[in-house]
Amino acid sequence: FDGLGFVIMAAGYDAPIPTNMMDEIRLSSKLRTPSLHVYGLTDKLIPPDRSEVVMQQYESAQKHEHEGGHHVPMRAASVEAYLSFIDDHTFTGAVNG
Repeated sequence: FDGLGFVIMAAGYDAPIPTNMMDEIRLSSKLRTPSLHVYGLTDKLIPPDRSEVVMQQYESAQKHEHEGGHHVPMRAASVEAYLSFIDDHTFTGAVNG
């Protein structure tokens, strides 16, 4: 994925890696794309340990755990975590004049 600045995974799990990403994996033991992994501590569909396996595939993985199950939390603290991660990995500065 050329130009991919970051990824946010909600309840990610250890599925097979797409073949178009294999070159990057061969060059590095871990993916270099900044990543945020969001998962619920009581998720019965994708248990937390499966999301943590995916995190290990990324060089600088960050996580946001929540007390719920299989959903994307939208409370203020969670939204702030998403926005902070996005802000850290995008260019938002403006040139003043």
